Order: sequence, then structure tokens, then C-alpha cells
Amino acid sequence: MPDGRALAVIYSNMETNFDRQQVGLISYPDGKFRPITADTNDYDNLSVSADGATIATVMRQSVRDVYVSSGLKADYSDARQVSSGDPVPVVAWARDGNLLTEQGSSIREISPNGELKGEIASERESAAMQPNGCSDGHLVFARRMLKTLAVNIWRSEADGTGLHRLTEGKRDMFPMCSPDSKTVFYMDLTVPAYMKVSIDGGQPERVTKEFAEFNAGFDVARDGKTLVLGTYDFKAQRPTLSLVSLDSRQVLRMFEYDPRHQGQPRFSPDGKGIVYAVREKGVDNLWLQPLDGGPGRQLTNFGSLKIYSHQWSPDGKSVALVRGDSPSDLVLIQNSPGK
Repeated sequence: MPDGRALAVIYSNMETNFDRQQVGLISYPDGKFRPITADTNDYDNLSVSADGATIATVMRQSVRDVYVSSGLKADYSDARQVSSGDPVPVVAWARDGNLLTEQGSSIREISPNGELKGEIASERESAAMQPNGCSDGHLVFARRMLKTLAVNIWRSEADGTGLHRLTEGKRDMFPMCSPDSKTVFYMDLTVPAYMKVSIDGGQPERVTKEFAEFNAGFDVARDGKTLVLGTYDFKAQRPTLSLVSLDSRQVLRMFEYDPRHQGQPRFSPDGKGIVYAVREKGVDNLWLQPLDGGPGRQLTNFGSLKIYSHQWSPDGKSVALVRGDSPSDLVLIQNSPGK
């Protein structure tokens, strides 16, 4: 601030899983903190007026809602919105046919119609995220602890009881169960590497020598024999998709990864292709990349919004998606006299 008695800052906290950025002030020299904003928007970049009475910042809204399609239409045009309000970063299916969503610092279970069924791993000084349902009913998720700020992979029963930590790294994220529920695959972002660990815990193992791409992700085939990994061809300087055998840990085949890709690749329900979101003119649609090397094709025909997460139901018939957008505006925050 112009008088040198405070710093205007962008900050995030555990209550929003460190994903939502707000504006605050830190007084100087005593270092006391107080928030200026406390809402569901994100703020980025700060500029303070010469008299210190006004802060200019960019406000970004985060619209993330769950949509569910029954799959009765080939283009999934029957997808209907089943959530509203708090942004939902990711969605996954539980064994019982309900949906698992990450909202704030906890995991919520909702029905395909949006009815809240329960809340899981909502505890003080921790934040749960990136849930994934296992075929045996267990849940796995990433959990950040406030004390250490480390993110590890945890397991729980379907109702959230029986919490058990599976890994002890610094940035272990994006867990996913194998089809037989005996193994949990995840990304160690400190390397970065694709890893696996027993559902009961133990020593983690690296799945492949390929480096993990944070913005690419991975998926496990329904037969449990192969993984699809988002990788990068450093020679050609382009993103790639790699099929890896879980037995030999060798790359079976590499495909071009559309540079417009967004989010995580998923095996199609029949296992014959890889599906991921492609962004064109600010709109995301799902595209299918056949494993036989044939040309890709567009699956959905959405005319608006972006896709942030998608996953097929255990029976492969329905698909759940997180769709939304991030509109932004320049805003001015003015000091109120006496405050």
C-alpha cells in the first residue's frame, strides 16, 4: 500500500481446498492478516491506486456443474444438469450408482438426480479431493493435510469410515482403482511419475519410465491389462497418448494427442478407443480416438460450455460430466471509511 503499512495479497486457504483465490491485507510491521473478499469467485492480479483507496483486480467466476446422460442418445444430447451452486471440479461414479463429487474441502455423494446422499472425509485441517470409486465399494481420494501441506492418497469405506493412508509422498494425486480393486494407480507430481500402490498400502512402485504430464492424466482399461497415459514426445515436441502394458510395463503403442485436448483421457466403454475433451472456439466436446489407428471422431455436439471432468458409469451406459465456464471481469474494490 502507498503508506507502506500493509501489503495487498492474493491468498487461498484450506476451506476452499486452496483452489479459490481471494484478496486480503497483511499489516506491516505486525504481520496481521485480514480478508477483503470472501466469496465463491477467484481473484487474480492486483493493482493499488496512488491514494491507496482502491484495489483493481480481475475477478473470475467458477461455474462447474454436474451433468448426467443416460446414454440413450449416441451424441449424449440428453445430458441434464443435476447440480448447481458450489463449483464441482471433478465427478466419478461409486459402485452403487451414485456420484462422487469434490466440493470445497470435502467429498460429497449425490444421486444421478442430484440428491445429496452424504459427505465423506470432511474433517478439520484437511481437504479431500479427486474421489474415485472402487469395484469392491472402497473409495480412494487425494487428501491434503494443513499441518504438512503434503497431499497423499487415502482409502475409506463407502460411507467414509475406516480412513487409511496409502502413500506418504509430498504431491500424490489423481488416484484410480484397478478393476479388481487390489491396486491404486496415481500420479506422483514431485517426479513426476505414474505410480501404483496396493489398496492396503505398502511400498509404491513406478508403473513406467514415462514421465507424467500434469495436464494429461491417465486411465485404466476395464480388463485391467493396460493403461493409457498422457505423455509428451520431446523430439517431436508434441503431446502423445501412450498405451502401456501392466504386465511388461512397456509402451505398446503411441498415438498423437490432439493439441486441443482438455482434461483426462478415458477408455471408451467398449475398450476400443480413447475419449477426451477437445476445445474449439471456447466450447468443449468429447472426441473418440480409435485404438486401431483409425481417424478420430466427435461424440458430442454441445454448443456451449467447457468440460472439466467426465466418466462412464460402471455398466458403461451412462456418462457423468462436469461442464461450465470461467467468465472474468475487471473489478474495483474501494476502501470504506472507518473500516
